[in-house]
Amino acid sequence: RGGAADPLQVTLSLQAAQVEGTVRDANDSPVAGATVVLVPESRRLSLYKEERTGQSGAFSLKGVTPGEYKLLAWEDIDTGAYHDPEFLKKYEGKAESLPLKENDRRTVQLKGIPYEPLR
Repeated sequence: RGGAADPLQVTLSLQAAQVEGTVRDANDSPVAGATVVLVPESRRLSLYKEERTGQSGAFSLKGVTPGEYKLLAWEDIDTGAYHDPEFLKKYEGKAESLPLKENDRRTVQLKGIPYEPLR
């Protein structure tokens, strides 16, 4: 009653992908507390994934919907900055392209992007 005219469709699947790995700095040392972001090609907000690295620089992104993504890791970043397409443009050359299929398990090693405050 009084809701949306179109039906709501919910899809559940056990076929999700997973991405794990480590983030290292310019000296090849692990980066603890880095922000790892999986950015969907579609830029659909519900498909973004974010994870902070642990003490060893390790991260794990689970339950990823299959599709085309870019993977980035910042040593430090202002909260939510990666949602801004103009901000992301500066880092496209540092992104790892990741096409993910159902049940994919990918392991990657990323270089952390040094902190640059928003202007």
